[in-house]
Amino acid sequence: MQRILRALWFYSVISILFKQSHGVECGIGWRREGILGYTVVIFGVNEGRVYKDCLGTLLETSPNCNSTNLVLTSKTCLDKESISKTLVIPTKTYTPALPSVGIKIRQIITTNESIISCTTYTPVNFALLKLHAPIRLGSRHFAICLPSMRLRLLSHMHCLTPKLLNTASSSYGPPLR
Repeated sequence: MQRILRALWFYSVISILFKQSHGVECGIGWRREGILGYTVVIFGVNEGRVYKDCLGTLLETSPNCNSTNLVLTSKTCLDKESISKTLVIPTKTYTPALPSVGIKIRQIITTNESIISCTTYTPVNFALLKLHAPIRLGSRHFAICLPSMRLRLLSHMHCLTPKLLNTASSSYGPPLR
C-alpha cells in the first residue's frame, strides 16, 4: 500500500511540474517546430564563397521578450573566424543563394572574459554572441530558456543536447582564416 501511495505522490509531483513547464514561452521546441525554430546558422563569406561553419541557439534575454540579440554557440566554432566576415541568420530563413543576408556579430563573449566564469565549473567550449541587430521572435523563431543560477546541477543529473541535422552542420569548404 505504501508503495502505491509513493507512486501516486511521485506521479502528482511530475504532473504539476509538466503543467508548469507548458506555460513557459521559451525552450519548448518539441511542442513547436523543433530544432529549426531556435537555431541559427553561423556562416562566413570569403571571396564570394559561403561557408556554413556551425549552429547556435537563440537565448531569451528577458522573460517573454519579443526579440533577442544573444546566441549561444561553440567557442571552437569561432576560434579562427574573422568576426567582420561572419554572419548569423535563423536556420529557417537561411538560403545559400543569398550569401550576404545575415546579421553581423557585435561581440563574442567567452568564459575567460565574463561573469559566467567561476572556479567551481568553467564551461570551456561555450561562447555567447551579441548581435548588431535583434532577431524577432514569434511563431517561426523562438528562444530557449536557461535554468536559473540557483539551480544546482548534481553529478548524477544529465544535460541533453539536440541531435543536429547533417545538412545543417555540413561545411562547403575550409574554415575562414
